Amino acid sequence: MPKQSKAIDPFQAFTYFVGFLIAMYLFLAHDPVYKEHRDKRNAPTTPTQPKAVLDSLPPLLSEESCAPFAEKVYAAYRPQEMKSRAWSVIPPGHRGDLNFNQVCDVFQHFNNWAYHNDPKGKDVIFPPQFAWDERFGDCDDRSVSLAAALGAIDCKVRLVGERFEAGWHLYPELLILRDNLGDFTEYVTNRYYLDFDWQMAYRPDGNHQYVWVNLDWSAKHPGGAYNGLGEGYFMYPDEGKCTPFSNTNRNRYAKRR
Repeated sequence: MPKQSKAIDPFQAFTYFVGFLIAMYLFLAHDPVYKEHRDKRNAPTTPTQPKAVLDSLPPLLSEESCAPFAEKVYAAYRPQEMKSRAWSVIPPGHRGDLNFNQVCDVFQHFNNWAYHNDPKGKDVIFPPQFAWDERFGDCDDRSVSLAAALGAIDCKVRLVGERFEAGWHLYPELLILRDNLGDFTEYVTNRYYLDFDWQMAYRPDGNHQYVWVNLDWSAKHPGGAYNGLGEGYFMYPDEGKCTPFSNTNRNRYAKRR
């Protein structure tokens, strides 16, 4: 009579499998090669600062020196062509009057941005629709597309060309009422699960009723820290105005209420 094979106990098999997973985890957690790869993968990365639209800005800060470069930015800023795209990422529950949900919904669309410099010897700003669809390009492509998308939902924005240690950089800022700064900080803190003592980076406006909130890619949410050297140009695409700024414009932070 043939010998019958012993049936596998499902619970015992499951126990062996879980033990195997735990053993693999412990091995990988202490394996130096895997740990180095994991640390590199999780480490925040700052793209190499581009040398695109603002490459040849002269060292002397003035409205006249800013104008030729600002005009390129203004020509690419077309919010009227971004309405359908901007509203496509805003869920029905966030619609209605302009609100914090909408700002963050549009901002998040650019979080998976693939950074690429302009072709060598060329100075290009992609149309905002292309940059939105492809999420591809350098800082001026991302900044103009994000600003145009926010302008399409009636946000007031400006673009900042600022000196960094590695060159010039372009990023947008959002205008909000100073009285709303605490609520916006509270909202961003909760939506993105930030530390309780996180602070929002902004600049005061000349009119003390308003502030400009940083929308650079230094963070995956609005209000990330400023990293520039504190001098450059403010470009107002809706007015076609460009004004220089220097270290007199200090960074400010809103404490969470």
